[in-house]
Amino acid sequence: MRILYLYQFPLYGNGSGSSLRNIAGIVAKEHKVAILAPDERKLPRIKGYTAIPSQIPVFVGHPELKKSKKFSELNPQEISDLYSYYYQRVIEAVSEFKPNFIDVQHAHFLTWVARDICAIYNIPFSVYVHGSDLHAIELDKRYHALTRDALKWAKRIIVNSGYTREWLLKLFPNEFDSKRKIRTIAPGGVNIDNFPEFISLKHINSKYNLNGKNVVLFTGRLTSQKGTKYLIKAAHRIKGEVVILGDGPEQDNLKQLVAQRKLTNVHLLGYVGNEHRRELKEWYYRADVLVAPSVWDEPLGLSIIESMAAKTPVVATRKGGIPSAIKDNYNGILVRSRNSNQIADAVNKILLNPELGLKMGERARETVKQKFTREIIARKFVNMYEKFSYTWPNKNNGRKK
Repeated sequence: MRILYLYQFPLYGNGSGSSLRNIAGIVAKEHKVAILAPDERKLPRIKGYTAIPSQIPVFVGHPELKKSKKFSELNPQEISDLYSYYYQRVIEAVSEFKPNFIDVQHAHFLTWVARDICAIYNIPFSVYVHGSDLHAIELDKRYHALTRDALKWAKRIIVNSGYTREWLLKLFPNEFDSKRKIRTIAPGGVNIDNFPEFISLKHINSKYNLNGKNVVLFTGRLTSQKGTKYLIKAAHRIKGEVVILGDGPEQDNLKQLVAQRKLTNVHLLGYVGNEHRRELKEWYYRADVLVAPSVWDEPLGLSIIESMAAKTPVVATRKGGIPSAIKDNYNGILVRSRNSNQIADAVNKILLNPELGLKMGERARETVKQKFTREIIARKFVNMYEKFSYTWPNKNNGRKK
């Protein structure tokens, strides 16, 4: 079987890219896989089709696309040019690769391309809804009608959480047979073999002078939606060092906030790219608590799952897909969004009770092993691909024997 994935962002730097790499990597062990994306980097066992238009718009932001326009800022001609470019590139990829199934990442303009091309070639396709795509459609209704029509053509609509499912149905009411068409599959998951029970922390402790200190970690894109400022506002009460990994449009504002409050326990260390992947993993293990203070209904972030795999309990807001992984006071603590006092109380509850933190960390890892490994998640996708797989005709004229 041959599966072609369509993706509109670089493969590194955000959650949906990580999810796609994880899923495609597992699927490629048994099937032929190709990815069309604006990225020239190679992935093992995966054929790459590079598609780099004159501009690569973003939903909210992307660490590798800092100067890009948002989709809501595009004029009609720019949207048309983007569609035309991807239409031609996908046609070329389909003609060469001859996929039996097409998986479109994000319910946005690439679904328009997939709908038209798949109708011509009679190839089935699915759409994976991540949540940030729905946010973009809510902001700009120009993307609503054609995305709605494309979703009707899709064989399956995959959502990454129960909340995303509700959001989708609210945005497109009475458009789909939800029981038949929509399936919930968590994001790409983790390779649990890459997260052993314990790892050495000598390097990170020495480099950042962390011996004997409590560490509270945030990792992610620094946007207003991530709610990082509420963690910073809680920092003066937190009994430990607050480490913030990431960059983005809010970075300067957050630095100013730290300076204004004269906080000595907050450290903004910038974006940890793929070349420093090992160090990022060490931060997951070294942290006593990971904080995910999101203020919008985002999907379940990979950083949460990876922290849980490293036995690190999570303090997170009750937003979007987060509660699908975090059970309050079992493997982490859930708090209200935009509430710095609750963040500080929850973090200190774990920091000041090491035994509780250890228990929550063990339960967090077990949750990942039961629900969020790459193999478990990838198998659900493969089952879908196999169910709807298209057999290409033997003759070049498009007629079956």
